[in-house]
Amino acid sequence: MAWLRLPSNGGFFENVGVVLVIIALAEIIGGVLSMMHITNNVVYNLSWPMEFAVLMRIALGQMKEHGRMILVFSAMFACAWLSELFFGNILERLATISVMTGAVMVTVVYALLLWRLVNDWEGSLRRAPQFWFYLGVALYFSACTPLLGSMNYFAALDRSLASKLYWLLQAVCVIHYWMIGKACLVERSALIAQR
Repeated sequence: MAWLRLPSNGGFFENVGVVLVIIALAEIIGGVLSMMHITNNVVYNLSWPMEFAVLMRIALGQMKEHGRMILVFSAMFACAWLSELFFGNILERLATISVMTGAVMVTVVYALLLWRLVNDWEGSLRRAPQFWFYLGVALYFSACTPLLGSMNYFAALDRSLASKLYWLLQAVCVIHYWMIGKACLVERSALIAQR
């Protein structure tokens, strides 16, 4: 809702809006399918490459000097996702390898964005909308790989622990969404102050 209160001016927050639409549609459709006891992995397997692409587009717009690294990461991710598409069963199970591979790449890129922002921003970081967005993305995706990997491992050995890890990942996801909302609110406050 916070994003909807921003004026449409293109650029950074337009791309943030695209990410939010992709995430929201995946969560809504995935939730409805889950309530109907229908496997929803295909929804997340198809939305994840779109989210990854937009996150990399945002990063490329913020640090063009690292464009080659972002393009290499994108190509590597595409290879991982396509290999799971053709050789795995993405209708029945989560494309875990591409999710974990992509999550590591997103974490590296957004940690680099955070590092640059910390060094370049003048004033309090909490007044930088990008700070909240970068931090939310880096936090969520840095948790994805170890939590998903552990969940897959413990799913066969200890279902209770796997369930707890799942809910821990969901908690990190909520923090991620909160930070995106905070970024939008900080941007809105800055725009109001400029009037």
